[in-house]
Amino acid sequence: MTAGQERQAQVRRLDGDVIAVELADRTVLISGICPHRKGLLRYGTVDVEKQRITCPLHHSAFSLETGERVAGPACEPLRVYDELPQQRGSHEESEAPEGLQHEGRSS
Repeated sequence: MTAGQERQAQVRRLDGDVIAVELADRTVLISGICPHRKGLLRYGTVDVEKQRITCPLHHSAFSLETGERVAGPACEPLRVYDELPQQRGSHEESEAPEGLQHEGRSS
């Protein structure tokens, strides 16, 4: 990366309350609702260098790796998904959209 170039992330809303944060090397699936006061994280700020997302309401910041709150008002951790959750009540198999496989944790 040359001087003056910014690394940016794309944030997309997926099924239900899940959002995809698309970084340069991977896509992270997280809850789109802040656990503090239910702010919509799709309008938040992503810090690519620190791998965190900040809620636009009260500025709670969460690790995109673990979901841990790293700044802002005290609250529960943010939910991080290994794959797109199934919709409740759906009996059909649904696949995550192409390119949205989260680098899962080793089992």
